[in-house]
Amino acid sequence: MVALAISIVTFVILTIRAARREMYLCAALIKQMEATQQAERISMNKTTASARANHDVRASLAGISGLIWMCRLQASPESKLVKYLDRMESCKNDLLDMLNSILDQNKIEEGKKQLREEEFDMEELLEHVVNIYYTNGAMKNVDVILDPCDGSVTWFSRVKGDRIELQRILNNLLQNADKFTSEGHITLRVWARKLGFDQSSNPVTNTSITSIGCMSCLRLHNDESSAEVRVLNTIQEDPNCVEFTFEVDDTGKGIPKENHKSVFENYVQVNDQTCVHGSQAGTGLGLGISQSLVRLMGGEIGIVDKGIGEKGTCFRFNIFLLACDQTQAHKHQTIRVDYAREDDLESQLGGGYISSDSYYHSVASDNSITSHQKRENSSVILFIKEEERSRVLRRFMKDIIGLKVHVVNRHEQFSQTLKKVKKKIINFASYNSSSSETSKDSAVDGPLSAFISIIIDTGVGLTREMSRAMAELRKDFPKNVSLRVVWLNKPGLDEDKLPSTDIVMEKPLHGSRLYHILKFTQEIKDGTTSRIKIQQSPVRQDVSVDAKGADSSKKLPLTGKKILVVEDNATLLMVCRTAVSKLGATTYACKNGREAVDKVCEGLSNRRDIGPSTSSPPFDYILMDCEMPEMNGFEATKRIRKEETRYGIRIPIIAFTAHTEKEETDKIFQAGMDYYIPKESKGNEILKAIDYIEHRRV
Repeated sequence: MVALAISIVTFVILTIRAARREMYLCAALIKQMEATQQAERISMNKTTASARANHDVRASLAGISGLIWMCRLQASPESKLVKYLDRMESCKNDLLDMLNSILDQNKIEEGKKQLREEEFDMEELLEHVVNIYYTNGAMKNVDVILDPCDGSVTWFSRVKGDRIELQRILNNLLQNADKFTSEGHITLRVWARKLGFDQSSNPVTNTSITSIGCMSCLRLHNDESSAEVRVLNTIQEDPNCVEFTFEVDDTGKGIPKENHKSVFENYVQVNDQTCVHGSQAGTGLGLGISQSLVRLMGGEIGIVDKGIGEKGTCFRFNIFLLACDQTQAHKHQTIRVDYAREDDLESQLGGGYISSDSYYHSVASDNSITSHQKRENSSVILFIKEEERSRVLRRFMKDIIGLKVHVVNRHEQFSQTLKKVKKKIINFASYNSSSSETSKDSAVDGPLSAFISIIIDTGVGLTREMSRAMAELRKDFPKNVSLRVVWLNKPGLDEDKLPSTDIVMEKPLHGSRLYHILKFTQEIKDGTTSRIKIQQSPVRQDVSVDAKGADSSKKLPLTGKKILVVEDNATLLMVCRTAVSKLGATTYACKNGREAVDKVCEGLSNRRDIGPSTSSPPFDYILMDCEMPEMNGFEATKRIRKEETRYGIRIPIIAFTAHTEKEETDKIFQAGMDYYIPKESKGNEILKAIDYIEHRRV
C-alpha cells in the first residue's frame, strides 16, 4: 500500500514537472515567435522605408536634373551659368552613382542582382565613355585615349548584353584612374575574340591563352557556386558568344602589389591621401561592385603587373557577350591585317589569340576601311602633342591599316619630313605617269593610287616655318596623288584660309572620328571635295527646341496632341509639363492616380455624350508616375483599362519610374502600361517612347 502511494505521488510530481516544463517551453516558444515576428516586421518596415527613401531620393535627384535642364534652356551658351550647371549635374550624377552602388551591393550580396539583355553598339559605348573622361582629363593635361588595338571590336560591335552595367564598370575604372592620375595619360584598350573562331589558322592560340582567361578558369574551378559556372558555360556554348577583354591603364601613382587583391573588397581605400587634389576619395564600393558585375557577366577582373620603372596601374577584365548581325557582318569588306612579328599585339597586350601572321576579319559598315594590301606609296604624317596618343595612332595605322606612318615630335623635324615624303611621292608620280604614257588617258584622269595625309595638332603651336613647309608641300604637288591635311582644332584657327580639301575636327582623335578621317582620306577627288568639319559628339542630348523659343512657323512634333501628366512631385510635374509643352502638346495635370482615373472617366463620359460615332479618346497619351499617395500608378492604370473596355478605345500610358529593375518593369507591363521611362527623362526620351508606341501600333 505504501509502495502504491509512493508510486502515485511520484507519478503526480513527474507529471506536474513535465507540465511545468512544457509550459515553460511553450512560453519560450511564444516569446521566440513574437521576437521573430517583430524582427520580420522591423525588417519589412526597414525594407519599405528603404524603398520609399530610395524612391524619394531618386525623385529629388530627377527634380534637380529637370531644373538644370530648364535653366539650360534660358542660359546663354557662353555664360558662366552653363559651367555652374555642368558642375551641378556632375554632383547630381555622383550622388546617383553613390546611391546605385550602395543599393546594388545589397542586391549582389542577397543574390538578387539581375542583368538586362539588350542590343547595343560596343564601339559607340566605348567612345561615349572615353569622351566623358577626356574632357575632365584635358583640364589637368591628362590625355584619355581609346586604343582600338587590333580593330577586332569593330567586327563584333553589335552585341547583346547589359549596356548600363558595362558602362558602369568602365566608369568606375576610368573614374578611379582619373582620381589618381595627375599627369601622363589614361588608356582604354579593348579587343575581342569569338569563341567559335577557327583556332587552327592561328598557331599562337594553340599554345597560349590570355592571362585574363587563366584568371577566369582559376576562379571558376574553385568557385563553390555551381550556378554561376552553369550560366557561364551556357553563354560560352552559344555559337555567337564573343569574349571582350578590356584594359584601363594609367600613369598615376599606382597601387602597391600587396594591395592588388584588397582593393576589390567593399569599403576599402588603398590610401585616401593619394587622390589628385580636388578629387573625392569615394566610398570604396566602386571596384568591389565592378568585380561582382564582371563575374555576373562570366569574366574576372584583376591588376596587371607593370614593367620595372613603369608608373601607374593597369586593370584588366573580360566579359562574354552575344554578337548580333553576324550574317550582315560577313557582307562587309574584308581587311587584311599584317603584323610585324616584333610589334604584334600579342606581345604588347599579353593576349594569346592574336597571330603575328596575317588573318582576315570584317569591319562594320560605318567604320569599314578597305586595306587589302599595304599601301607602299601612301603615307600619314602625325604631328600630335600627346606622345602616347601618337604612338597608339601610329601602331594602328601601320599595323592594322597598312599605311606608312611618320611621327614628328619637334617643330624642326616637320619641314624635313615633308620634304622627304614629297620627294618620294614625286618619284612615284613620275613612274606612274611614264608607265601609262602609252594610253591616251593621262594618269591625272585615271584612278589615284596614292595619298598623303597630314594630321596636325594645333595645340603644338603653329610656327612660320611650319606654314612655309606646308606651302612648299602644296606647291607643284602631283595631281595623281591625293593630299589631305587634318587640323585638330582649337580656338583661333582661321578655317577660311584653309584649302577646301582640308579636314577640320575637334579632339579627341579616336573612335568614329579616326575612322571618318581614314575614310575621307581615301576618298580621292582631286580637290573637288568641300571642307569637312567633324565635331565631337555631345555627351548630353536634349530635345532640339530653341532655348529662346521655337520658330512659330515650324511645326513641333507633338502639335495638336493632348497629354495628361500624372505626378505627385510638384517639381517633376513642372519639369515634365515644360518638356511636353516645348514639343507642342497641350498638357493636363493630376497629382495622384485617383484624380487621373476621375479625369479619364469624365473625358470618356463627355465623349459618349457627344455621340456614339465619336471614338477618339480624351487624351492622346498619359504620362503616369508609378508611386503616388491615395492611388498609385499601377492601380490607376488597371482602372483606366477597365473603363476603356466600355468604349472600345485604348489610351497609351507611359510610366514614369525611379526604378528600372526587372521586377519593377514586370509590374509596369502587368498593370497595362505600354512603355516606361526614367523620371529624369526630357523631351527626347518622351519622343522616343511615343515613337515606339506608334510603330508598335502599325
